[in-house]
Amino acid sequence: MKAIICGTKRESIGRYIADELVQANWEMWLYSRSVARHDDGQLHFRTADVAKVLDVKQLLDETGPLDLVVLSADAGGVFGELSTLNPGHVQNFLNAKILGSVNIVQEIIRRGHYTKLVFLCGKNGVKDKDYLLYAVVNAALCSLVNNVNVHYGDTLQAYYLETPPIANSSIAHEHRERLGKDIPMFPMSVLLYPLLKIIDGSILPGFVPFAGGPVQ
Repeated sequence: MKAIICGTKRESIGRYIADELVQANWEMWLYSRSVARHDDGQLHFRTADVAKVLDVKQLLDETGPLDLVVLSADAGGVFGELSTLNPGHVQNFLNAKILGSVNIVQEIIRRGHYTKLVFLCGKNGVKDKDYLLYAVVNAALCSLVNNVNVHYGDTLQAYYLETPPIANSSIAHEHRERLGKDIPMFPMSVLLYPLLKIIDGSILPGFVPFAGGPVQ
């Protein structure tokens, strides 16, 4: 079995999931914009900016057909009232969350491979104004999941895996530093059980709620 996921740093969600799946004999391809290209057993690290179509094509050319794609990229930098946000941070955030996701899905559709797509996203709906861009992105990705299942369900299965704030992640630290707010945090392990259920087919495509408590 083979998968790709964003996140190459030891403390990232992507690296945690990759390390867990490698124990189940998965071949894992991890990408980021800054990692040095190297291989470590069944872990393959590649430099890729998924906002760039050519990077996505080159990555998928090398991986070949994939059983699983976990879309977890998050550039951060957009906590706060909308008018105060840095335009460059906004662009990077939207590139990572929306453009990158669309580029990956588009290329997988072109290749015609049967694949499960899992989007790690927060609660979909109206949020506090300090999280406005997350509300926008979550709505867009939820719609993408629904439409992929309707129009490409013969080859793709898409899932919106509701993801709570994860302790020790860089985004969680940024949240606390920028806003000075404390919110409930959860260990990365809370994502593993539903992800394994998605992989084995126990969960139908679509929205997968977080069962461990309220999600911000």
